[in-house]
Amino acid sequence: MKQAVDITRWVRAACAGDEAAWNYLYQSCHAHLYSVALKICGNTSLAKDSVQDTFVMAYIKLPQLREPATFFGWIKKICIHICYRSLQKNRFNNTVDNI
Repeated sequence: MKQAVDITRWVRAACAGDEAAWNYLYQSCHAHLYSVALKICGNTSLAKDSVQDTFVMAYIKLPQLREPATFFGWIKKICIHICYRSLQKNRFNNTVDNI
């Protein structure tokens, strides 16, 4: 319960523009998101790009997060979606390059 209260406080502070709060959220989940991205992408470069895109998207959409306590699950879903989209785009680009 305490962790949910803490994360809610950090998310609300980040929404209010607190850079330290956003940095805390970033540090709290970067390693896990990179691990998820690497498993999906199977490529270090693509995984790193996907995680970076995840944080950009999450930063932009953070005010839309209705339940701040769900931040970690929410950002993980964003990461997974971006990874699969990156894989699809990468496959398409490789197919076009081979034509």
